[in-house]
Amino acid sequence: MIVALRPNPPLPISQEDVALIQSVRTALDSGNSSHLRRVEVLIHAQTIRLQGTVSSYYHKQLAQETVKQIVGPCSERILTNELVVPSA
Repeated sequence: MIVALRPNPPLPISQEDVALIQSVRTALDSGNSSHLRRVEVLIHAQTIRLQGTVSSYYHKQLAQETVKQIVGPCSERILTNELVVPSA
């Protein structure tokens, strides 16, 4: 007997999360660095996750600080920076 396990369907995203993703995306896209336009922003529960590849640790930090400015210092959300900087 073969049993196939299917992943759980994605949880519906709230309007608040949609608005937050749009705000973060706008900020990352409108900055002076084109490197941040490739950053993927994901939200699951209370966690904001940054994924993708950037060219330097400066850009990795810049993306993180951009999100922190939008979310605010008193937010209960968790920011996870999973951006990768390739080795030279």
